[in-house]
Amino acid sequence: MTDETPAKRGPGKPLGSIKADARRVAIKLRWKESEIAAVKAAAEAAGEDLSHYIRQAALDRAAALK
Repeated sequence: MTDETPAKRGPGKPLGSIKADARRVAIKLRWKESEIAAVKAAAEAAGEDLSHYIRQAALDRAAALK
């Protein structure tokens, strides 16, 4: 390979390594708008990342269903 052409690294990132948008995760979990708003308000009140709160709420819900 020459210096002008970069080496190919495959088709791209594996799907598992792409960080999903928090809203898309919530929609995939079939959350209602009121649930999304409640989690968003909690994240803003704590000054934390919304994605973290979405994931944590999803884990809590999954644990409650078991």
